[in-house]
Amino acid sequence: MVEVTERAAGALEAMLTGNEAPQDVGVRIVADADSYGMTIDTVREGDEVVRRNERPVLIADQQVAQTLSGHTIDFQTASDGHDRFRLI
Repeated sequence: MVEVTERAAGALEAMLTGNEAPQDVGVRIVADADSYGMTIDTVREGDEVVRRNERPVLIADQQVAQTLSGHTIDFQTASDGHDRFRLI
């Protein structure tokens, strides 16, 4: 499973809170043809889950989790001054 920095976990949790998401849902990372996206979703059987304060903050199906294994998701300020999630 992909690692998540503390800063990224906090940003994911804030995203969920800001969207008034229930406590049992998280942010699912999804794969497109050549990129990744995020959507708020429920945990499904077989998913890998990163939790923060007992809440699921990042969810990935087994295929995405395997592809991202060995990588880390961080939340950083880009050169344009905007905060973004970044896969490193």
